[in-house]
Amino acid sequence: MLYKPTKDKTIRRVPVGSLVLYTLVQRELVKSLVNHIKADFNQDAIGVLHVVIRRIKGLDTYLIVDGQHRWVAMMELGMESRLVEVEIHNSVITDQQACELFLRLNYKRNIRPWDTYDKSVKAELPFAVAITKTMERYGLRAARTGGADGAVCAVGALTSVYWMDDGVTLDKVLMMVTSAWGRTQAALEGRLLSGLALFLHHYGPLVEPKSLIPILREFVTGPGGVLAAGGGIKAMIGVPLIQGVAMEIAKLYNTHRRTKRLPPMV
Repeated sequence: MLYKPTKDKTIRRVPVGSLVLYTLVQRELVKSLVNHIKADFNQDAIGVLHVVIRRIKGLDTYLIVDGQHRWVAMMELGMESRLVEVEIHNSVITDQQACELFLRLNYKRNIRPWDTYDKSVKAELPFAVAITKTMERYGLRAARTGGADGAVCAVGALTSVYWMDDGVTLDKVLMMVTSAWGRTQAALEGRLLSGLALFLHHYGPLVEPKSLIPILREFVTGPGGVLAAGGGIKAMIGVPLIQGVAMEIAKLYNTHRRTKRLPPMV
């Protein structure tokens, strides 16, 4: 079937060297993937690169939204003059729309959690905006890499917790860990956050969240100790680590209560 141009999309063949990366919407470059494409290069397997047109320094410029690794491989192979097929998305005129396009084109691929979250924020998708606002409420911010207090790398965990109940449990989790342990990297470890979320979601109204805060704060070895104890439960009975963390928190909770103790999780 012949391709029929529409107002929204146009197919053209253009030189590889005439393309530029749309850096705002790109995920982190995976060098091993570039090397794999170069080692077994096949022009027919390159397929279509998805681009938008922007006016830069008075010239119409093709910006790559999807096809970063293929383009980098061809550039490194010295193929600047070779023609490649591009699909121009004419209706994409803002950064927000470009991020939405990136997500649509990559939703079935194994994209790193940070890249998905980052583009979702830039696309102003409701769930990502809600997660960001919840973090900001507790003095936190999302980050590609950790190190600094208040920087949350575990955006995949935050997203999973958000979808448990549209952010209700996420708000409780971040309130509790920051109240008990501050904004340290140890307190913001993804498996710990997920384990606490599982605990809260599993027991629901049986738990008084504010009464758990001093229990967590007084735990001798801090957040790392809770995670390690969860690992011990995992090794002992073969449950997933996140469930082991949830079970350890349930044990701590019951240890400090005379009445209304929680039933076993398993």
